[in-house]
Amino acid sequence: MCSGTNSTTLTLSDYVGTIQDWESSTSASGPWTSLSHTGSSLAVTDLTATTYYRAIVANGVCSSDYSSIATVTVSPSTVGGTVSGATTLCASDNTDYTLSLSGHTGDVIRWERSLTGSDQWITIDETSTTLTYSDLQETSWFRAIVQSGVCEEVASSSAQIQIDAESDGGQLSGSQEVCSGTNSTTLTLSDYVGTIQDWESSTSAFGPWTSLSHAGSSLAVTDLTATTYYRAIVANGVCSSDYSSIATVTVSPSTDAGVLTGAVAVCEGTNAGTVNLTGYVGNIVRWEYSLTGKQPWAPIHQQTAALDYNDLNATTWYRAVVQSGVCEQVISNSVKITVDPPTVAGVINGTSEVCTAINSGALTLNDYVGSILKWQQSEDETTWTDLSNTTSQLNFENLTTTTFYRVQVQSGTCELAHSEGFQVIVNPLPQVIFESAEVCEGTVTSFTNTTTVGASYAWDFGDGESSTLASPRHQYKEFGVYTVKLTATSASGCVDSLSKTVKVNPIPTARFSHEDVCFGNDVDFSDLSVVAEGSIASYSWDFGDGEGSTNSNVSHRYIEDGTYEVSLNITTKKGCADNIARTVRVFPLPETAFTFKEVCHGNATQFSNDSYITSGSLTYLWDFGDGETATVVNPAHTFEASGDYFVSLKATSAEGCVTSQQQQVAVYEQPQAQFTFESICHDQEAKFINTSIGEGLSYLWDLGDGLTSEEESPTHSYQSPGLYHVTLSVVNADGCESEQTQVIRVSPLPQVNFNMDDVCLGEKVSFVNNSSISTGSVDYEWNFGDGNLSNDINPQHEYTSDGEYAVTITGTSDQGCVSSVTKVVTVYPLPEPAYSVESVCDGTPSQFVDKSSINKGTIEEYLWDFGDQTNSILANPVKQYLNHGSYDVNLRLKSDKGCVASGSGTAVVHEFPVAKFSVVNVCDGFAVKPNNESFISEGLLTYSWDFGDGEESAAESPTHLYATDGDYEITLTARSAEGCTDVYSNVVQVYATPEVSAGQDTSISKGYSVQLHGSGGVDYSWYPLDGLNNSNIPNPIATPMETTSYEVTVSDQYGCQNSDTVLVMVNDDFKIVANNVFTPDGNGQNDAWVIENVEAFGDVNVRVYDRYGSLVFQEKAYDNDWAGTYGNDILPDGTYFYVITFSESDQKYQGALTIIRNN
Repeated sequence: MCSGTNSTTLTLSDYVGTIQDWESSTSASGPWTSLSHTGSSLAVTDLTATTYYRAIVANGVCSSDYSSIATVTVSPSTVGGTVSGATTLCASDNTDYTLSLSGHTGDVIRWERSLTGSDQWITIDETSTTLTYSDLQETSWFRAIVQSGVCEEVASSSAQIQIDAESDGGQLSGSQEVCSGTNSTTLTLSDYVGTIQDWESSTSAFGPWTSLSHAGSSLAVTDLTATTYYRAIVANGVCSSDYSSIATVTVSPSTDAGVLTGAVAVCEGTNAGTVNLTGYVGNIVRWEYSLTGKQPWAPIHQQTAALDYNDLNATTWYRAVVQSGVCEQVISNSVKITVDPPTVAGVINGTSEVCTAINSGALTLNDYVGSILKWQQSEDETTWTDLSNTTSQLNFENLTTTTFYRVQVQSGTCELAHSEGFQVIVNPLPQVIFESAEVCEGTVTSFTNTTTVGASYAWDFGDGESSTLASPRHQYKEFGVYTVKLTATSASGCVDSLSKTVKVNPIPTARFSHEDVCFGNDVDFSDLSVVAEGSIASYSWDFGDGEGSTNSNVSHRYIEDGTYEVSLNITTKKGCADNIARTVRVFPLPETAFTFKEVCHGNATQFSNDSYITSGSLTYLWDFGDGETATVVNPAHTFEASGDYFVSLKATSAEGCVTSQQQQVAVYEQPQAQFTFESICHDQEAKFINTSIGEGLSYLWDLGDGLTSEEESPTHSYQSPGLYHVTLSVVNADGCESEQTQVIRVSPLPQVNFNMDDVCLGEKVSFVNNSSISTGSVDYEWNFGDGNLSNDINPQHEYTSDGEYAVTITGTSDQGCVSSVTKVVTVYPLPEPAYSVESVCDGTPSQFVDKSSINKGTIEEYLWDFGDQTNSILANPVKQYLNHGSYDVNLRLKSDKGCVASGSGTAVVHEFPVAKFSVVNVCDGFAVKPNNESFISEGLLTYSWDFGDGEESAAESPTHLYATDGDYEITLTARSAEGCTDVYSNVVQVYATPEVSAGQDTSISKGYSVQLHGSGGVDYSWYPLDGLNNSNIPNPIATPMETTSYEVTVSDQYGCQNSDTVLVMVNDDFKIVANNVFTPDGNGQNDAWVIENVEAFGDVNVRVYDRYGSLVFQEKAYDNDWAGTYGNDILPDGTYFYVITFSESDQKYQGALTIIRNN
């Protein structure tokens, strides 16, 4: 049974007696265990191990007896186990590989294979725990089927053998021809098997090749400047990589049209010359010319670099058209052959007569051909002076004498010529002179004309008016300055003019202002006269009382009141005058007087008004000198306080004329007791300030604590804090009394104290305030001794530097009482961490050099945190970092006072470069191309290669050609920018070229075969394929129809190739062999007459005769298909005779032929 859930029944038979018990044991030899069962059958279940059973039987008094032993064999549960050895292989890999089963329970009864890993498992007749396989062409899954005894079969885990198809580089398309420079094309890889690993390019179809680090199926190629070859590298899975076919991008150099020279100017008629093209790239396609330098251009079918021209009659431009390969045609610069027409000097036209001095004119040269070289002038047409003017127009000005002009002209390279002279006549100008006088507004201005050489006149008076009189008179409507212009014209039409300014002065406006006054006051006369231009020169005042003045602004006091007529006359500096008159009034003044009697404070004072005026009425205003007023005629007034008061009476007339009188009024004083003081603290004296009011006073103080004083302002010290009632009594010389009582407070002092602990710099000092006061509250001010203050009760303070500080606490009570105390706190200095560490390469220890210091005391402890979860307590530790990088290093210091400070820095461990490369073994004659796989995560590497044959290179990915085959150790040294280096070595094999042989030259008859004998390789390839039965075996059968040289190329086990040739000469000797018996009975064997090698000769003529000489068969180009018939009739068995001839040879075959049929 299988272990676990199981059951069976054991039955005892053929026994004599009574069953006493059953027993069981795991061993046939015991020990045995009682099962306490007396039945004839025993049910057994869920056994996990093989068990033995027996029954005990006793009959009567006879001794008991044991039954035979029954065995229940228990197999352990089947465990399928695990198959190891899963891998990936290339389809071409024919190596034997083994799968192994482990961890199973039971026996392997078979192995199975599946192409899906899930179904269709195929049985493999193998029962061992290993399975060997080879030459798999499809991905397969393998498993073992295990069975333990009678337990169920269980499958093991499956192992996948992944089979990758052989790599196929595929076909590369997109070859084309492009132009150097800006170009583009796309190469596409198709029909490849595997994954594209890279693309390579080379400027030679034979290498060396450069990686392009590209893995796409298409490659965009741009901006090539040289013909370039491309191939792709394809690898499928674990299979070796394969190269694609080569695509070629042929690059034509960019067309350069070069430089065309030879531009020149020639004269129309007889001329000749050459233009030359130099520095061009490509071929000259044609020349072109144009008569405008623009389209159209006409072709000249000439391809040489020099182009001749002659006898040109018009200006002509030439250019060349150049093209390089497939590049665009490029047009060169154009050169201009300027053809100049014959010189024509032309004719001068223009101004022929001018007036002298200020004049101008323009001369124009017309109908000329060529370029103006210069103008010339002369006063006698004999001596000519050059003028710097090369335009067709000459402007002249300010001529004073008659002058002749001519022009010098030249057309290009043709001879120069002069135009005819042109005369410009110069006439004299009139001399314009006139005078006029300056006038006031409204007066006529007279003009006196003394012009010479004048024939007619034109006056412009500057106000829109004019005249043609010789000496006119003109009145201006407004004052101002006018510009007068006189223009005179001579008989010859010459004109001159003269402009002058004429002044018309404005009339002034007389005005003044004043105010009517009360008698005794001055009347102020303010001049308001104005003049539009200029200034007033004189004034004349008449005040109407026989008095006057010549000032502009005056004051005048009249000796009597009344009404007066005042006039003002003014005159400007230019003599223009005006006047004005106005009325002035002077009012009479009132007479003011009053009387009174003096009283004591508290009684009313009675005032009597004695004022009057000569005419009109009066109003009154009393001012009592205490801020009070009244407007009644005779008032009574009570003063609020004693003292002397200045009382005034003001009388005002109806015209506002005012007079006043002031007198002193006395009100006797009533004394007033009063004093001031300030509440004090217990440690202070009270100061009482007597501010009582009154004269000749005496004093008595009650100080509230049982003591008195007669001082005017006493001081007093109280024995204890508290409130005290203080009274001041005063008396004056008249016996008047007054008293005042006030309360003074004597406040207690605060009792201040504090404590604190010394600290390290950077820590806060905590101050504990132990102050108190008996009554009231206290405000505190702390002075920390470093310029900082605080009003907190229990402040904390952090000092910015170490040292000893005197700290003072000042307590101020709510009554302003102050006390203070000072103590010293010590701030210990912090150690100042500092260190240096040099950058190292990965693998080199970092040396930390301590440079820490402390102002006072000593540094007792060091703790380094190296930034990689390691630390040290040494002062100058050495640290070996496990990885490269920048590490944040922290140094923690502790002083003898327990003060701690930390400082951070960076330790740099430069990455150690990894030098690595792979290299593919090569055949002799091929360059080794190591694939540089060195790397560093940051920065650049430099390289040094030692190829093991004395040659070296510093290239990143060099190539190297060894002189001989053999094994060479290549060593690569990679160096980082920081100087860290790594060295890696690898051995490359340069395989010897295989020694190939194609065998000895031989000869055969046409149509016959010969076996070739190739040797020296593993793989063979024969060429040409014509006549070979198999071109890929060492010894193919060759049946050439003509003499052929066969080349065999062999590859050894490393893929190295070599080739050799063998010559098979074919003799055209018409050799054939005719069979003499055939059996055309339709059984498929020997049913046709065969002539060996007859198919080699298309001109063969075959004839067959019977024994009577009759022709029974004839055929040209016989094809071994005659079945012994004559037309549609079957020939009887027997002997026949054949004759075989050739149209191109005298060779002849004849013999007997037997036909035998088996039916």
